[in-house]
Amino acid sequence: MAGYSELIKNFERVRAYIREFYVYGCKSREEAAKKSSRTYDNEKRRIESWLHEYMGARRDKEGKTVFLSLDSRRAAENPFFRAFAAKSFTDADITLHFLLFDVLLDGERTQTQLTEEITSRLNVFDEPLPFDESTLRKKLAEYAEKGLIRKRTEGKRAFYSLPPVPDLAPLRTALEFFSEAAPLGEPGAFLLDKLPQRPSPFRFKHHYVTGTPDDEILLALFEAMREKRCVLLHKTSRKKENDSTVVPLCVGAGTQSGRQYLFGWDTVYRVFRSYRLDFILRVKSLDVCENFDDLCKKFTQIRPNIWGVSLGKDAKTSRIQFSLKIEKGEEYILRRLLREGRGGSVEQTEENVFTFRADVFDSEETLGWIRTFTGRILSLDFSDRTAENKFKNDLQTMYRLYGLEE
Repeated sequence: MAGYSELIKNFERVRAYIREFYVYGCKSREEAAKKSSRTYDNEKRRIESWLHEYMGARRDKEGKTVFLSLDSRRAAENPFFRAFAAKSFTDADITLHFLLFDVLLDGERTQTQLTEEITSRLNVFDEPLPFDESTLRKKLAEYAEKGLIRKRTEGKRAFYSLPPVPDLAPLRTALEFFSEAAPLGEPGAFLLDKLPQRPSPFRFKHHYVTGTPDDEILLALFEAMREKRCVLLHKTSRKKENDSTVVPLCVGAGTQSGRQYLFGWDTVYRVFRSYRLDFILRVKSLDVCENFDDLCKKFTQIRPNIWGVSLGKDAKTSRIQFSLKIEKGEEYILRRLLREGRGGSVEQTEENVFTFRADVFDSEETLGWIRTFTGRILSLDFSDRTAENKFKNDLQTMYRLYGLEE
């Protein structure tokens, strides 16, 4: 057990193991994250301390594998928020934090007064903690910027006090919805911790929480977009780690899996690309992008032609077209075409025959959706013949599998 602590200094390793246990799952000690057995055991125990009710294990001939199993329809709240509350700190830092707020409970103080009172309280210990006035100055500036304390000035003197405590009770329902439905819902969850517990009135049929461990990455990207900056993405892949300089423009989430993607402008190859957030290890903010607004406009123009996340190899659109037989009483099929067509057009070309058309960047991304209409498809016409032939070859393979070659 030596070396294990529930508190964390760096979230990156915890994020990697949550991904191994939950997103990928069922990996042995030797397979997960390619770290030492001791590191694996420490991280496993740390995650179990937050998520023990969702942890499971199974044994087979290969040995024991650990996984996280979470049915989001039954979970009242996103359990991954707990990981962000386990931040590590030094003894001096946490002592100063609580002493500062305890002194300010008695009323407004100057920095000099705060220094004197905190020093006097530290001196009562047999072995007083070292205290540096410059540390207090930095802490006051940090907390004032974050809104944790209030700062006012009279001439050259600065006065510090606690802000009024808001009444969160009227906001409870809004916080319960925000914390689960909005990106970066952690603040809502942390504010709810200050209220008496009650069962949430909200349940979500399709509630994707797998992106929560990536929220530090998401926040860094949102901050860069707000400031219109380029970023350096340090990414991982199945083969190696690499860097990309990108202008972040938009973040999207898949409706089927909830997986999150960054859409941005690759400044080296000068093309729009998508990047999986769970593959991004770190984000470093760079200089302001002078043509940020122009890139946003260009991306807005091409966005309707992005079927999934791929922009194809050459960022050129291709036409997909297929016709379906829809009999009377099967209007639900037509409603599916209209609802799921992602900007494509639907036209009745003959009696009980409807044709769907769309211009997309990557025709192959549409094949999974088109297969759901198998048995009703009368004709198929893609400008990308490779994608069309792939669809037809897959059908022929299925026919052979079931002995329907004829």
